[in-house]
Amino acid sequence: MSGSQKALKVVSIIMIIYAIIVVLLGAFLCFGASIPGVAGQAIDVNGSAVDAAALSVAMGAGFVISGVFYLIIGFLGHRGAKNSAKIGPFFVLSVIGVVLAVVGSVMAVMQGSFPLSQLIGLLVVILCAVLAFNIKKQRQA
Repeated sequence: MSGSQKALKVVSIIMIIYAIIVVLLGAFLCFGASIPGVAGQAIDVNGSAVDAAALSVAMGAGFVISGVFYLIIGFLGHRGAKNSAKIGPFFVLSVIGVVLAVVGSVMAVMQGSFPLSQLIGLLVVILCAVLAFNIKKQRQA
């Protein structure tokens, strides 16, 4: 197992753990919306009143969906790290992720902000793409 494969395996395991946490947080937001004190409360979002429970469910659903995607990507990376012949799907998703992360970063800068979480996400996606490329290149050699 090459150094890139070992590194990708570690990154994939961290991504799987992160995905599980995101899914659990999303489920908590979805099911926590019915807690007394949250249901029926209105909050101000950019000058308009929004139901706190509806916002919680919407955010929770988004977290669950993104957590499932992270989980799939983590499993594909782990599979590609174990068997270099199966790195293709992970490599394609990594390249798509880099493009989307760069677009998101440019949009954030244009809006006048660039949060640290966005920078970390961009770096992780670039790391995954580089590792997948190295594994793919080693397999061809």
